[in-house]
Amino acid sequence: MHNLENYKFNPKIDHISVGEYDLMAKPTTDPVKYKKAGSLKIATIPKENLGVGRYQRTKINHARIKSIREQWHPELGNANVCELEHRGKYYYQLVDGQHRSCASPSDSIDCIITNSHVPVDNFLMANDPKTTKPISDDDSYWAKYIRWETVNDEKSKNDDEDVKFIHTLFVKHGWTPSRNYGSANKNFGSTISKLHKVYTKQVVNFLNRLEKANKVTAEEAKEKRRVTLSDCMEIMIRVFGADTFTSQTKHLNAWAGLMKFLSRHKDFDYSVDNIVEALSQGRWCRYARGPEREERLERIKDWKMVTGQYVFSALKRSGKLTDVDAWYQTFVDVYKVSSR
Repeated sequence: MHNLENYKFNPKIDHISVGEYDLMAKPTTDPVKYKKAGSLKIATIPKENLGVGRYQRTKINHARIKSIREQWHPELGNANVCELEHRGKYYYQLVDGQHRSCASPSDSIDCIITNSHVPVDNFLMANDPKTTKPISDDDSYWAKYIRWETVNDEKSKNDDEDVKFIHTLFVKHGWTPSRNYGSANKNFGSTISKLHKVYTKQVVNFLNRLEKANKVTAEEAKEKRRVTLSDCMEIMIRVFGADTFTSQTKHLNAWAGLMKFLSRHKDFDYSVDNIVEALSQGRWCRYARGPEREERLERIKDWKMVTGQYVFSALKRSGKLTDVDAWYQTFVDVYKVSSR
């Protein structure tokens, strides 16, 4: 069994039932009996003793379960579980095969007991986009956040993927990080996973390349990426206003463009106040050449209109310019013209 010394397991919140499919998450007083098959431990576990973790997908795909059940193949119905001992009781948590287990017409599931890693790590490895169809950005982010909450190791201590750091920034600026991203929830906090993905692509990956080229150390890269994310959030709010961003109006391309703008400053040498002052003026002209335009960019929809013109112009010339590049160029132009 996996050593739980570094894993904070609270059955009341970390072990969840799926009652409609008879996964009741009930513990046992004794560990289940298993058979060895090579290096594998195989056990038949009643559905009522199986549960899922908080890191699992929040939305069960009922259509997928129905489809699996209609084409049920017993030999392909196995699952992977972690065996967790807590205060003298044993909990069996599905880390891979939740939908198969729900679909099974049997009262018991043939399981491979997978205890080489803590449950959330097994889940993330089983859903690694390099080897399988990836889970959603939201499911991936929140699984990593729950890992930070529950696993006490160096990876969590260092917050290697900045899941806690961005969570703290959202709270600091008045947004409520949440997995509830339905139409009823307009809080920008439900977009945290998507912004985290943008940040990883535009800032973290860029600094990783600089690190590989020996232009920054690992410690410098981590510090610079976090400062850039924090500065980006401050600038966006001071220039456009926090209420501009909701779960329906995310403006992710604008966020990506500004992150690129900040990270491409030489040595990350810039002043947040100077950038805010320049961007707030909204003075601009295309590619910062020639006299400035009479109209100023005030609301974010004015900026969006200009970025659209850039993209349209590039397409007419058969050039390649993404929406993110267009936002980046607009930030560059406004900054240069407004700083004259």
